[in-house]
Amino acid sequence: VNNLTLGTSNYAKLVGNAYLDVKIASWLNYKFNVGAEVSYDLNKTVRKLGIWQFNGAPKPSSIDEERARFLSTLFEHTVNFKKDFGSHDINGVLGISQQQTKRESTSGGRTDLQVYNGQYMTTIGSANGVATAGGGTPIDYRILGYLGRVNYAFNDRYLVTLTGRIDQDSRFGENNRTGFFHSEALAWRISEESFFNIDWIDDLKLHASYGELGIVPLGSWDYTAYINNAPRAVFGADQFPYVGITQAQLANPDLKWEERKVKNIGLDVGFLQNRISLSVEAYNSLSDGALLQLPVAGYLGNLGGNPFVNAGSVRNTGFEIAATYRNSNRDIKWDISANATTIKNRVEDVGNRGEGIDYIQVGNTRTKVGRSLGEWFLIRTDGIFQSQAEVDGHQSSDGTIIQPDARPGDIRYLDKNDDGVINAEDRDYVGSPWPKLQTGMQFNASYKQFHLNLQFVGVFGYKIYNDVRRQLDSYQNTNFRSDISPWSESNRGSGDPRLGRDTEQGIVQNNRGDSERWLENGSYFRLRNIQLGYQLPADILSKAHMLNARLFVSAQNLFTLTKYSGLDPDVTGFGLYERGLDNGNWPASRVISFGLQFEF
Repeated sequence: VNNLTLGTSNYAKLVGNAYLDVKIASWLNYKFNVGAEVSYDLNKTVRKLGIWQFNGAPKPSSIDEERARFLSTLFEHTVNFKKDFGSHDINGVLGISQQQTKRESTSGGRTDLQVYNGQYMTTIGSANGVATAGGGTPIDYRILGYLGRVNYAFNDRYLVTLTGRIDQDSRFGENNRTGFFHSEALAWRISEESFFNIDWIDDLKLHASYGELGIVPLGSWDYTAYINNAPRAVFGADQFPYVGITQAQLANPDLKWEERKVKNIGLDVGFLQNRISLSVEAYNSLSDGALLQLPVAGYLGNLGGNPFVNAGSVRNTGFEIAATYRNSNRDIKWDISANATTIKNRVEDVGNRGEGIDYIQVGNTRTKVGRSLGEWFLIRTDGIFQSQAEVDGHQSSDGTIIQPDARPGDIRYLDKNDDGVINAEDRDYVGSPWPKLQTGMQFNASYKQFHLNLQFVGVFGYKIYNDVRRQLDSYQNTNFRSDISPWSESNRGSGDPRLGRDTEQGIVQNNRGDSERWLENGSYFRLRNIQLGYQLPADILSKAHMLNARLFVSAQNLFTLTKYSGLDPDVTGFGLYERGLDNGNWPASRVISFGLQFEF
């Protein structure tokens, strides 16, 4: 493949930030912040003559290039104030934020590269075949926001935070580009009350909040219609075919912000001179007016896809717990902290999708009202047939043999609707791609100039669809995995079905993609980062005229404990509906690095 197709990519990126901070009064500051990100990309692909895929059709040699420029700018004006009035303390910020993001691309190519002395000429100008060209602006949007936040405290006992933000975003329909979002938070430090006299509790705070956040899941042009510039119409006496333009997709000018409404209530506690701290919080989050593409009749126009509508609603609930212990009274100082989060989501609404349809089907997942988002909706399996008697005995309630084409060594499927046939109607909810529990842990230790940091992460209770294994274990036009162990009369304990010709119906059924056979437990525990550092002593630093110097060695993703057979259980999938789909996701890299840090 490398001899026939050569691709090169060059990316250049520049990120910068500058600010001006002016102290107007002892209690008032003005800050002007400017940020910019610009990148220039070049992708070049050269295809030589040859066939590198089994039964592949011959292709001409070709050269293709794509050039793109990305520019994002940010301008912020903020005024910060802080004032004390005896027992009262008030501070806050008012500001304006403006952001613009744009990406432009141009592409070109040509077939039939010239060859001189066996060497390919790899420029577009050196080819003499069919030319192609393209280009566009896939990203172009602007955001203008007005923001404000006020914090108030009375004797550090009663705490109030109020925030508000008005945002305008060009990615929405012109009727609803402006959104207003606010939040309110209250806290009561009970440990500061005169009636509180529990010696072993140093800090006790009860807090609650409610907030609304605006979400933008749209692209730059989803608010407008798709224009088809390819139709032809014949007019005039000469019957000449003229090029026309038609609107091929419905546009929704009423698109508005998707809102996430979050309620929290929690308790923070500090024990033993705050060496131990504990935080417990319950949350309830509702994504309201989620943007979905609802199906419409084809004659209404949906060539570019169904139009977006604010029709969905998903609720997430759960608990968050965090704890920390610090020991700093000895030469070896250390601390350990851990957190755990539970999540349960429930689909509240999927919009009007037709009579009797209260779900969204995407691939092998189904998002149904009353259930979790993107659950696996597959045919259940029940092991492997070990004998012909088991095949014949696998019957529906009326005595019909459910899998008459199966043979010993084939997958046994469950006939959910009891109609004597295995088909898509037998699918069922068989697992969720959403973890039931997510945990993290961090350990720090220091002794004189040495410092050690360990970071762990654990994710438990979710299912991954291993699409890579599905392709490999189809036994058809593919390589076998090294540990494959097909069923046979002498290998009855295997979990892999028998080998056979792909013309056999039993073999075809074994490879059904809508089967839970490809689901695996995705739980894992990982050492995400470990770092050992050494701080140079103060006497050496003074001689070298340095303020600080540190040497360190670190490793990322050093080990992962999991039963998942794929390369990496940390699968992101494809969007919310297919979150746990692994079709060859690039695994997390194991990185070992050494470094020096100096400060003068």
